[in-house]
Amino acid sequence: ISGLSSLVLAIPVGLLVDRYPQQRAKLLKLSVIFAVVTSVLATIACLTDIVLLLYVALLFLGTFAELSSSTSEALFADSVPQGHRSGVFITKSILTTVGSAC
Repeated sequence: ISGLSSLVLAIPVGLLVDRYPQQRAKLLKLSVIFAVVTSVLATIACLTDIVLLLYVALLFLGTFAELSSSTSEALFADSVPQGHRSGVFITKSILTTVGSAC
């Protein structure tokens, strides 16, 4: 469910991030709200065994994941000078892969 919500929101979030580059920090703050709501909903869903509430939490999780990843990737790309991006992105990709494996 979270993957489907990420898939549906990928293009609109990408357009939003690219169209308003000065608002990217605010979008990251908004993603934190989705993360907190997701945590609260998931906790309540697990404690009360309400599956529908868990589905809603997963929708919020997908929204958080897409909003935070798209925005942070755009901020990261903009923070690196254009001539040096490939090396930095390769290093980031290696670290992300190693971190995921651990």
